[in-house]
This record gives sequence, structure tokens and C-alpha cells, in this order.
Amino acid sequence: MFGDSHADHWSTPLIEAAAKNNYRLVTYLKSSCRASRVTTWNWRLKRDYTECDQWREQSVKDIIALHPHMVVISEFSIGNVMKESPEELKHADGNEEWKTGLRWTLAAFSRAGIKVAVIRDVPYNGSYADKCVARALWRGQVPEVCDTPRDAAANDDIAAAERDVVRSVPGATYVDLTSQFCDAQTCHVFINGQLAFRDRHHLATLFAESLEPLLEKAVF
Repeated sequence: MFGDSHADHWSTPLIEAAAKNNYRLVTYLKSSCRASRVTTWNWRLKRDYTECDQWREQSVKDIIALHPHMVVISEFSIGNVMKESPEELKHADGNEEWKTGLRWTLAAFSRAGIKVAVIRDVPYNGSYADKCVARALWRGQVPEVCDTPRDAAANDDIAAAERDVVRSVPGATYVDLTSQFCDAQTCHVFINGQLAFRDRHHLATLFAESLEPLLEKAVF
């Protein structure tokens, strides 16, 4: 598993899925660092986040040397970055640089004969789900007041571009579980009696675990 915290929140169901299929999960994770080869700006450090670039390059080398059966990638999508931290993309030429960076990472593994599965990023909710749902329940409201319209949350255009890049690389597949969060109009934060997110865009662990059968089927 390779990526940032948005890879990490899939680790619980993926560990279970791997064990069921007699695989071992090895993680290469760094908070706020994308698997895609894009240099970002760190607003706290007020400079390029070169540590991410160094980590990514070394991780790709290490993973290729390990030669796993598959690399599973997920990351905070370019669409979500533009919503939350547009300053991170100070040097990025919008979607084109991101697509080039994603293709570079996927191609590195493909050339090494390693399969890749890219999990589409989760929706970006209009509120902090945990606080909003707790407040709604305290007020006697339904959790649905915390939902976000799909066109504001799901980044469907970004996902379509990402899917095209993934499908252009031999041995790479695209895993899209967005239907578990969103219908045609709305993305939900409280699903089947469970809190789906612990903030605006990180999965709640128990809800992520409930998606294990679907993730297993898609990946394995």
C-alpha cells in the first residue's frame, strides 16, 4: 500500500482482505505526501515539500526491489487538494502536471512487471462529519442535514481523468467505491447506521472495515 493518509484509511479493510487471500500487506505511507510525482508546497514550512519527493522516489525504488504481487495506491485527489489547500499546488500546472505525475508512478511499477490498483479518493464533505452528526443528533435532527451535494463533494470530472490515466497503463486497474458514499445527487456521511467519516475526508475506521468485502472483490 502506497500513498498518504487517504491510503492509510483503507489499510484496515485491506489488511483483512490480504490475509484472506494469503497475502501480506506492506505499507509505504507518509502524511500529506502523494504517490503521484507532483511537488507540493508546504504552507507550514513555507517552501516546497521536498521531503515528500525524496520519500516518494525512495519508496518507488524500495517497492520495485521488493517486487510485490500488487501495489495498491490511494491518495488525496487533486480535486480535494484544490478545495482544501490550493497553496499546495503552487508549482503545479493544474490537472496536467498531476496526470503526468500519476502516470509516472504507475508506469514505474508497470515496467517492473508489478500490478497496480488505484482506489478512487473519497468525497470531500461540506462539514466535519463527526461534529456535524453529533450536533444534529443532539438537536434532534436527522444526520442527513450533514450530507453534501454530489457535484460539490465527489470530484467526478477529476475521477474520470484519473480513470483514463490508470487504464492507459498496462497492468493498472481502477477501483471506484463511490457508490458506497454517494447516490446520483448526494454524498452521505451517515450510512447504514454508521458514521462514514471522522472529519471532512477521512474514513471512519469501523465504516472502512465494513467495506472489506467490496474492496476484496475489487482488488483481488
